[in-house]
Amino acid sequence: MPRNSNQNGLASKHERIGQIEETLPSGTSLSACRPSAVVKFRGQASTTAFGRGNAHQLAVGLYHYPRQASFGPVPAEHKALVTAFLKDHGFLLMSPNAYNSPGAGLAQLYNTTWVYDHKRHGRFQLGKRNLDFRVKAHFPKTLSEEFLIVDLVDSIHCLAEDREATFEKLKKKKKNA
Repeated sequence: MPRNSNQNGLASKHERIGQIEETLPSGTSLSACRPSAVVKFRGQASTTAFGRGNAHQLAVGLYHYPRQASFGPVPAEHKALVTAFLKDHGFLLMSPNAYNSPGAGLAQLYNTTWVYDHKRHGRFQLGKRNLDFRVKAHFPKTLSEEFLIVDLVDSIHCLAEDREATFEKLKKKKKNA
């Protein structure tokens, strides 16, 4: 019978933690798997150690350890989710609804999140969220009115809006300001 096992032959909690940590990528420990953490692993470690338990698989190799609230598990924050997915902090999260702040007066509400970054391009489903990654050469760290206006002109073809009416609203808003 192995050391540190109980009378039923089951491994102790410390033994199981040691076995799991052996399969983790170098430099990663279970301390990174605290509640509300989003962790990205590669290889066999993701399927053996993290495919069980309270971890929720969001994508291949991407796991979320939800914090429990009174109404159930709390979903991951967008920023933590994208940071773990890209393994980078150089991105900007944005919704097309933000174009209303400079006075564009968009008629539609959009249920999508755009991620401006330097690495990925395309639509990815992470958990139950659909994120549209767009490669941009330059973007600010936070949204500003100037950036939103320029980006609206660049992205108007992606929106279900009347282009001429939207541009007229912007011109009128800027004349009154």
